[in-house]
Parts: sequence; C-alpha cells; structure tokens
Amino acid sequence: MAPVSTIETFEEAQEIFLQKIKEDPRLKPVAAKKLLDLAKELDASTEEKLGDLSLQLPAEERIKQGFLKFKNNFWLKNPKLYEKLSAGQSPKFMIFACSDSRVCPTTILGLQPGEAFVVRNIASMIPACGEAGFPSTSAALEYGVLHLKVEHILVIGHSRCGGIKALLTTDPEKKWSDYIQDWIKISTPVHSNQNHSHDIDERCSCGEKESVNVSLSNLMTFPWIKSAVEEKKLALHGGHYSFVTGTFQYWTPGSDKVDF
Repeated sequence: MAPVSTIETFEEAQEIFLQKIKEDPRLKPVAAKKLLDLAKELDASTEEKLGDLSLQLPAEERIKQGFLKFKNNFWLKNPKLYEKLSAGQSPKFMIFACSDSRVCPTTILGLQPGEAFVVRNIASMIPACGEAGFPSTSAALEYGVLHLKVEHILVIGHSRCGGIKALLTTDPEKKWSDYIQDWIKISTPVHSNQNHSHDIDERCSCGEKESVNVSLSNLMTFPWIKSAVEEKKLALHGGHYSFVTGTFQYWTPGSDKVDF
C-alpha cells in the first residue's frame, strides 16, 4: 500500500485497494481497514464512501468503528441529553416498525434517543388482545402504555415488505416455517380488503397499508388502550414508508392518508 503522503485522492486510494484485492482476495479485510483509515486522513468527501468501505470490515472492527463514530459525533457532544436519559425515560411515542434492515424508524423520522419506545417485528404486526402465542408484543404494549404513559402509538408499514408478500402469496400447498406461518396470520383480515389486481407489487403495496389498519384495530381490543384513547390520553397513528420513492404516508384511524 502506497504511503499516505503519495496519495492525493480517495479514488486513487480506492484503485490501490481494488488492485490489492485482485492480487490476493485474502487481503480484503486488511485492505478495507487500511483504506478506511486512508479515507479518513484524506477527508473523503462523502459519508457514503466511508459507509461502503465499512461493509468490508470484519464484524468486530465494523462494530468498533460504528460505536466510536456514534460516541465521538453524538454521545460526547450531547452530555446534557445523556445525563437526562441516565435518570430515566419518558418517551411520548411508541412505534411499531418492521425488523427489515432497510427500515429504521428513528432514522427515517429523525427521532432522538429518548423520544420513542420502539418495537420491531416481522411486518410491524400487532396481535389482538389475548391472542395466544404472542406475549412479547403485548408485554411491550403494556409497558409502553401503562408504565411509560406514551401519548402516541404509531404503526409503520413499508414498501416491499417480505412479511406482507408472504401473507398474500401463500400457496396452500406450500407452508412457511411454523413461526412465520403463525405470525403472519395476524394480518389475515387483509385478504378480505384486498385489491384484486393481478400485479403482485400493487397488491402488496395495498396490503402493506391495510395491515397497518389491522394492527390499529387490534390495538383497540386491549381494554386499557381503548380506555386511554376514549379519554384522549392516547392517540393512534398509521404510516407507510416507501424507500423506493422516498415518501411517507400518514393517517389516523378513519382519516384520509396524507403524503409527506
């Protein structure tokens, strides 16, 4: 690898990196780490370039780099916030979002630590009260509503959701693994309100939003949520995020959707 002093651009460093990998693929983790260091010294012009490089790092190094970046750029620069959070949490929002790696609710909504109590699962589904086999989601709801006293619950669906596609394309002759099969049944009512288009993408897009409505309805089967909503101590919200078009649809139960 050429000395830092002889490299003038990120692209030049990247070319050296690719050549090293071509010569010996086993050098990929080492070369990626070296190039990441070089890019920082060269003050690489975009976070995207560094992000692409970090994907080449060994897991331990990627975790380390990610945490140190967070610590230096956020934790150390916000001492008052973290001093406040160390004493306890009082989030106003409770958010249900999908576990999909492309959908981080705090990132897409620009929320800060302490603002939202977040639950993530397959397709951001919420079972009805007392439905057997799903105590984890109900326990999170109980803690968020009865103990943290959140004022808003937001359920977010998203584009190209694998859970909804599994629900809408299940072949009677083909069964998903037991956990997935049992879980996606929560949104079975989506079938009765389906857009019967032959275009699977269009059907899934409609299903993603309708599944949010199923979860919003299921929330009202919990007596303490129903009571809090009726007393206007708690509000329910629905949303759909498309990472394909970069848009967000928002609605409340019974209202029209608004595009952001």
